[in-house]
Amino acid sequence: MIKLNNSLLLISYIGFTTALNAQCTNGGCGPQLILNPSFEVTTQPITLNNTVIPFSGSPIQSWRGTDDTGASTPDYFNLQGVTPSPTSQYFYNSACMTGAGQVGVYTRAAGSGNAREYIQAQLINPLVAGRQYCFSMVVKSRQTSSPPAPPANILTQCDGMGVWFHNIGLIDINSMNGGQQFLGPGSIINANAQIQNPSGNLIGVACQTISGVFCAQGGENFIVIGNFRDNINTVMVGSGTSNYMYIDDVSLKESCTNPLTASVIASPLSLCGGDCSNLSASVTGGNVPYTYTWQPGGQSTSAITVCPNSTATYTLQVGSAGACLTPQTYSTSVTINVTPPIIVSVSPSAATICLGTSTTLTATGGGTYAWSTTETTSNIT
Repeated sequence: MIKLNNSLLLISYIGFTTALNAQCTNGGCGPQLILNPSFEVTTQPITLNNTVIPFSGSPIQSWRGTDDTGASTPDYFNLQGVTPSPTSQYFYNSACMTGAGQVGVYTRAAGSGNAREYIQAQLINPLVAGRQYCFSMVVKSRQTSSPPAPPANILTQCDGMGVWFHNIGLIDINSMNGGQQFLGPGSIINANAQIQNPSGNLIGVACQTISGVFCAQGGENFIVIGNFRDNINTVMVGSGTSNYMYIDDVSLKESCTNPLTASVIASPLSLCGGDCSNLSASVTGGNVPYTYTWQPGGQSTSAITVCPNSTATYTLQVGSAGACLTPQTYSTSVTINVTPPIIVSVSPSAATICLGTSTTLTATGGGTYAWSTTETTSNIT
């Protein structure tokens, strides 16, 4: 729940991780690094469907809020033991999510300036420098009971949702640094979120998956989820002045490896001396754009034409940015087989003989022979 709070938390985190402009399409291949990722395990019996999540004494195992005053505390929803009315907001807001538990946060609150709520947890293991990680979560904006559908201030769609990974410990917006990090209206954590819902991608009452990949700086062992943009940079549409989102199914895994491989396609692979062959690169894995270097010759395009006079081997080295912008290279080669031109001679090249006599013609330079007389030997008389 949100109350009026006049605080902005400025996080000075040197060496924040590098975000990549890519989606987490495969879900990751490593082990899950989030404890209690679907908010199903509680620390106490849940008797209310809407339970605040403070910094201390959280009702959810491994997760907590960032505030103990009640001014900026997220909420926990768990339908265990509760049968919601088909017209209640709990029924509608849990319909597209898994399990019984979800977390709710205000991404923008009415009458409270830049008020925000965040949920945070410690990771199972710290992130490893230079490795790429895949994050995803399911979110949706609150839908009220229908019909009727009051209050109007939560009937909105919003694009403000992100995820920040860091190594400075659990965030308590009321006590960190003696309160000196509170710099302005609202309760925004002013941090560089590695994963951000794209600006303008409005999250409505239908569940959406926010996902992305990022490169770890190393040592990040905490996660914070919420809206890290101020009101000016948060797009919200609808009949109200607030937005409240539900969160479920949080996942963080190391990305699947995508090794760079390449081959050369030659057309033709064998030719006669003086003819040419087209060589083209076939590349998979890594990350585009690719770079190409052919040897001999030093050409830098994906396809070249070669005209060797004898059998020759051509080597291609392909370069790629790779995961976390670490360069990858792959080398491959192809051999073009060249048949040298045939030089045939006949001796004598000219002969004068008398009627009734004969001469012998000898051909050299070939492997097989076909004379106009239909003979097929190298010598004819």
